[in-house]
Amino acid sequence: MHKNRGLAGTVALVLAGILGFGLAGCAPRYLAKTPNAVIAYPYMPVTPQELNNYKALIAISPRDPNAVKARYWIAQDAFNNSQWNKAERGFLKVYKRFSYSEWAFPAGLMAARARVKREKNLEALALLGDLRNIPDSSTEMATAVQTLAGKIINDELNLAELARVRATYPTTDWNQQALFVTGKRNLDGGNPNAAIQAFTSFIDLYPESKFVSLAWELMGKAARIVPVNRNRIGCLLPLSGAYAPYGKTIQQGLELALEEINRYRSEGKYLGLVPIDSKGTTDGAVAGLQRLMDLEKVMVVIGPALSSSVKALIPVLKKRHIPVISPAASESRLAARSDYLFRYMLTNQEQGEAMAEYAFLRGNCRRIGILHGSARYDRSLAEAFESKFQELGGEVAARLEYPQGAADFRKQMLDLGGVDPGRLKDLEVRERKNLERLLENVAYHSAQRIAPHLKDSKDSRDKKVTPAPISRKRVAIIRFAEQGDQTQEQALGKWITEKFSYALAVKPGLKVLTQKETFKALKNLGLSPLSLSPQAWKSLGESLGVQVLVLGQVRQIEDNPSTKPGVPIPIQYQIDIRLVRARDGRELKHFSKKWSKSIAPEENTKDIEAIYLPVPAQDAVLIGSQLAFYDLKVPIFGSDTWLNSKLLRQGAEVLDGAVFATGFWPDNPAARSRDFVEHFETRFSTRPSLLAVQAYDVFYLVAAILKQIRGPKVSREDFQRRLLKVRAYKGVTGRAIVEPDGEIRRAPVFLELHKGKLRQVH
Repeated sequence: MHKNRGLAGTVALVLAGILGFGLAGCAPRYLAKTPNAVIAYPYMPVTPQELNNYKALIAISPRDPNAVKARYWIAQDAFNNSQWNKAERGFLKVYKRFSYSEWAFPAGLMAARARVKREKNLEALALLGDLRNIPDSSTEMATAVQTLAGKIINDELNLAELARVRATYPTTDWNQQALFVTGKRNLDGGNPNAAIQAFTSFIDLYPESKFVSLAWELMGKAARIVPVNRNRIGCLLPLSGAYAPYGKTIQQGLELALEEINRYRSEGKYLGLVPIDSKGTTDGAVAGLQRLMDLEKVMVVIGPALSSSVKALIPVLKKRHIPVISPAASESRLAARSDYLFRYMLTNQEQGEAMAEYAFLRGNCRRIGILHGSARYDRSLAEAFESKFQELGGEVAARLEYPQGAADFRKQMLDLGGVDPGRLKDLEVRERKNLERLLENVAYHSAQRIAPHLKDSKDSRDKKVTPAPISRKRVAIIRFAEQGDQTQEQALGKWITEKFSYALAVKPGLKVLTQKETFKALKNLGLSPLSLSPQAWKSLGESLGVQVLVLGQVRQIEDNPSTKPGVPIPIQYQIDIRLVRARDGRELKHFSKKWSKSIAPEENTKDIEAIYLPVPAQDAVLIGSQLAFYDLKVPIFGSDTWLNSKLLRQGAEVLDGAVFATGFWPDNPAARSRDFVEHFETRFSTRPSLLAVQAYDVFYLVAAILKQIRGPKVSREDFQRRLLKVRAYKGVTGRAIVEPDGEIRRAPVFLELHKGKLRQVH
């Protein structure tokens, strides 16, 4: 027994020495049979002698530490000889039973390779998933797992298996690779729509991936081969919800154009309009565009109407390359955000700039004020106008904003340089009181001169003395003569005459005749109150039976006062009052007094030459009336919201002469415009809006582009390239040009409100 045990031990030692020698000498030094070497080189050779030595070691001493190594190389030999099942079983035994060994990881890696050879790819990935979770794995191990998994996902899996990988490993880089390969596999398989969806998800989920640029490139290739119907045109509009009125008027313009165009086409070449309701939401717009692209296969989409909806489509356009033409979105520089986005509209930016050019170049204004509401539309027009006006060399003296719903614009009027009428009114009241006191003083001294022996009845009452009956002297006041400004000073002369008459009539001992009595006598004598001689005075005195005549004169003193803009102007007057004895024309007394009266200033305090009002029509009427009230009598410029019947009715007087820009004028006398309006009214029983005519022009432009595209196979990119080449398209709204930034620009129409009607300004 002891002898036999000693022999077995000796054989084991010999075999171990032979095995060690074989492992060290059967391969080149750089391919030594180590765990790290086999990780990098999966087809390491095993010679027949080495194989026998491995088997002998396991048979004699299965618990020997080198037995694990021997088991690995026996499985490796099976792998090298394409015995995949045997190799997999052998590698798995090493991997599972000897997990503590340095050969466990290489065995697990080779087992996964064997599964790939057996086309058990998902099971291979599952095993690799376990390997990648081994703690403290070396860089070489992690690289080997990732390389093999990447090769499996890229080369071995079908679409269903790729979907399983994504579902099983959603948070790993395997999901990222599987998604990319799904897109490529669909593209190679002739399914461009599915490829686009996969690449879209890839770009959205992994924007930092090094394969993003390649995904964009492949998605563009897929978009170019998506089959489309060259005669189907999408229509993406808010046909329900708060913005439905806008969507419906645009749809009416499109439908009218469709009917007119199809009238001259053969049955097989009819154009089709596919309307989709975006509900006025960004989600609705994106979903609607997806349906138009993937289900309806339209060539081009007209819409959306809202700027927010258009912006929501920009990421989709970047991926899908479908032309979209908005006939209504107004946000500035919107079309430039995508090569496939176009816009046919007089934008807020363009309208504001056009009005600035008109005010500066044609209105000769160099200093202007701006008043606008807090709405985004008002503000965008004001910003565009201000920027362009300053660029041209003009000056914006003030730019003011008021809250929506405001009715009192007093603060804004004063900040624009208007004159507070309340201040002028108070000043006028004070000046009139000063004049009344002046006349009262003259009347007192006149009474003392005419009847010096009598005292004022007031003095008598103060001293409680009852005056004795007296005979009163009769006095006639000739209406004060005026010089200078007839309209102003005639009124002033009449007013002074009346006030002086009242002041003198209450004096004791005097009987003052009425102006009616005096004028009647002058008329009977054929005399003029402006040129009375002493002889005429005597005749008039005898006719009226008066002892004293009062002659007055009012004249303006030319003193040219220096005032600041917006400050009321003081005007100096000389008031002369003479008391004349009627019987001989002798002058009893001459009073000469000066009086100052203020009039409204000729200029506002800001010295502005015009006002820009990008506000709704109802606000324009309110503001226009207050501009006049605050003495801001300057030219007014407005916006296209003024194309409103209410403005014509209510703002005819306060906004007369105002000019504004618009993209379309329904009353334009041009033949094409007149025909369009007539057809639209006949078809829909209503007047066309700006949005309707812009949609009408867009549809005709689309039809013209489609007519130019030749060949059996057409793409949306063909349409986009053709559209960018348009340099002269003439629609109902005028001549248009497609700019490289996607804006389809045209000149605005300038309209002037003149005596309650609109007329075009050329």
